[in-house]
Amino acid sequence: MSFDDDPLVDVIAMPFNSGVSVGRNAALDLVGTEFVLVTDDDIVFTRATDVDAARRRLQANPEIDVVGFLRVELPRWFAVDFGPDALFAGHRDPLRPWGELVGGLPVRYKIEQVYVARTEAIKRVRWDPAVRMVDHADFFSRAAGEIVVVLDTAIRAYHAQTPFDANYARYRQDTAADLRYLADIWSARAKAQHDEPPPE
Repeated sequence: MSFDDDPLVDVIAMPFNSGVSVGRNAALDLVGTEFVLVTDDDIVFTRATDVDAARRRLQANPEIDVVGFLRVELPRWFAVDFGPDALFAGHRDPLRPWGELVGGLPVRYKIEQVYVARTEAIKRVRWDPAVRMVDHADFFSRAAGEIVVVLDTAIRAYHAQTPFDANYARYRQDTAADLRYLADIWSARAKAQHDEPPPE
């Protein structure tokens, strides 16, 4: 059975190479449930990927907006846990300090792109449609001060990227325009933040 034949799946046809941010926003606009799963097309779920555990965690802890999974890189079997300096300079102050336990899980400012979130919280942030490929740090930098993110290392997903498809890589690695755009907007935000007069 293809996705087109599955009554539980909506397939959204997007213009070619329109970008991950445009695609994520289009999908988000169709979400009518309280929670949403955000992931990429090269993520592999197994029995260790207990998506429902993340949903239950959100239901039990209204102060949490996002429960991230531990993303294990294949075939090298390592995982990245971003530190407190992972956001762009110029971001707003996070709502909770990095590492604080909320509902028994540590607060993170940035996590990998595989998580369950409150739909309403993600809709407040959304993705910048001007960013075609490198949306990750931008999304979480803009989310700072807006949502609370935690990491559950007991929920695991696996990243099985295919770097050997030259046609795919030609578009996937075409990030120069994105990087210039992000450097411009975040340097301007950092400067504006630096130039703000101190509170009286």
